[in-house]
Amino acid sequence: METLNPSASVTWPEVLNTDWDVVVVGAGLAGIVTAMESHRQGLNTLLLDKQHYPRDKVCGGCMNAVALAQLEALGCADLPDRFGALRIDRFVMGLEGRQIRLDLPTGRALSRRTFDAALLSEALKRRLCFMPGVSVQDAGCSDTHRQLKLKHSQHTGIIQTRWVVAADGLGGRYTGGLAGCQSQTRPSAYQGVATEVEDVCDYDPGTIHMACHGKAYVGLVRQENHRLHLAAAVHPETLRQSGSPAGLMRQVLAQTGWPVPTDLEDATFQGTPYLTTRRRPVALERVFLVGDAAGYIEPFTGEGMAWALLGGRTVAGLLPNAVSAQDWRAAASAWNRDYDQTLVRRQAVCHWTTRTLRHPRLTQGIVALLSRLPGLARPLVQTINLT
Repeated sequence: METLNPSASVTWPEVLNTDWDVVVVGAGLAGIVTAMESHRQGLNTLLLDKQHYPRDKVCGGCMNAVALAQLEALGCADLPDRFGALRIDRFVMGLEGRQIRLDLPTGRALSRRTFDAALLSEALKRRLCFMPGVSVQDAGCSDTHRQLKLKHSQHTGIIQTRWVVAADGLGGRYTGGLAGCQSQTRPSAYQGVATEVEDVCDYDPGTIHMACHGKAYVGLVRQENHRLHLAAAVHPETLRQSGSPAGLMRQVLAQTGWPVPTDLEDATFQGTPYLTTRRRPVALERVFLVGDAAGYIEPFTGEGMAWALLGGRTVAGLLPNAVSAQDWRAAASAWNRDYDQTLVRRQAVCHWTTRTLRHPRLTQGIVALLSRLPGLARPLVQTINLT
């Protein structure tokens, strides 16, 4: 297996003294893909991130059919297998002793620690300019450029670029500081917490497990290292009442009748901001928003990664015209339209599904029905995995 150690491919003076066509802020999946495709199209592209690699993410690393199709389009179809991704072809949902078992189109499970670093390493092989450890603030616009204030270690500086792609996630400081961009969080929004454990309890590789109980649900999947990844979406009040993320997961798994990992209490947890968040507009003067920076709907069986990869490729297709255009408004209008047509309609299915999980009685009825007639779920599975 290849060694992953993606690091800066440009120097600080080069960052400050280069005339950039595109600067991508945030090197998660959406940002990496946008920068890769922008660079491939001949645009002078810089990718920045506030963190260093490798790093963990609150994500199970599940790639569905849509995500795998996007990797193939990027010329990276072999990446999951090269890094030992496990095959996924089943989904099991449990609720108070009942279970639904569904077949899924073949996907893969690869930890985000490995996957993000592997995809970034592939981008660096293609000579993409990248610098980690950089915080970014907006510094306004001229008629032809957007200015960015950068801080790297003890150094600061101002650069300008013809276009910015904001891909800095749910809590991104750059996107959060953009004037004219409004963030809306649903009152019923859940928060996310996640961890990994080594316990070899009875959760099969190749299966996404989801345990539901009250105002929380816990997803479990085995990744390439055969460690078990657990991620919960939970109402904040429910999390407080549980006392701790470990206590919450223990309660949900026990109520479902599933085994509780013995090392859960000693695990290290990561959290997220509110999960159901929307920012509008997704295009401003010489700025596109993509990935979680544009908004987040709780995923169901790995759709979040697919949305990030698809969004990155889609927005990158608009960049050549955006960079060369005299009037930024046409490019902004195009991304606002394409975002709604390409991503919002896909997210609607997951939004409906996760809203259903907030209503225990409704969920109980659906689980009881599908446990007897699993074929009724086939249209939902097909819609989510439609490439």
